[in-house]
Amino acid sequence: RTVVRNGRQRDEVNVPVAISYDRGGRLLVSDLGNRRVSIFDTGGSFAGSFLLGAEDNAPSEIRTLPDGNLLCANLRLDPRGHINAGHHCNVYSTDGARLRSLAYTPPIASERNLWLGVAACVDVDDRGNAYVAFSVDPTIHVYDSAGRETQTFGSDPPWFVPPPTLPAPLFQRENEPHGFWESWTRLIKVVYIGDGRLLRVALTNGKVAGTDKPFVIDVLSSDGASLITSVAADAWPVGVDRDGAIWWLTLKGDKLLKTHLAMAGPGGDR
Repeated sequence: RTVVRNGRQRDEVNVPVAISYDRGGRLLVSDLGNRRVSIFDTGGSFAGSFLLGAEDNAPSEIRTLPDGNLLCANLRLDPRGHINAGHHCNVYSTDGARLRSLAYTPPIASERNLWLGVAACVDVDDRGNAYVAFSVDPTIHVYDSAGRETQTFGSDPPWFVPPPTLPAPLFQRENEPHGFWESWTRLIKVVYIGDGRLLRVALTNGKVAGTDKPFVIDVLSSDGASLITSVAADAWPVGVDRDGAIWWLTLKGDKLLKTHLAMAGPGGDR
């Protein structure tokens, strides 16, 4: 059991916004307050950290690639400096060198003037392929281990309600309009669960007909086939363990559930 203290020393964190574990069991922490990613060994001892550049946000998700580098969902602004114009994923070495960037802002952001609300959801498979989708667009983009986009799929699920068009802000940073975050079926997670299968998760926000549950989930194959669609759920998947079990968290965060996904039959019966 790892316990990390709050603070600004090298072995402390200040406002952690994401955690993950690498393939060796080390803890990776996205440290917003200190603008860095910190690494702690399996016993909880500090093992290193690196600072983020001025144009990189603290990662909202961290994944370890097979080569040991880190794939982070964190916006890298382009030279225009627009809030949501830029790449949304970066690959770093464990000493902080940015090796490449991928997953550029989707077109819907400029079409609907989305100066907020655009974020990337990401997971990786055992070969280092990255599966990326955006909170405002359910299309899944697949990138190989060199950062090249190789495929897109899943662009039009029946549950998707797109975000509204926003008025232009008076200032570069401005409070969001009332009710903005509940106004579309916002994608919140992409989880690779093994055996060439993905879970895509969105908040229903009361916009999906026939259900009052908070989440809607699709199961897709990593080559783009839709296996199960529009399953309403009371919890959302947060990750998969080494035994292939899927861990789920309830909306209130008061329960953690563990399941396996079973599928049988040519039609993908549950």
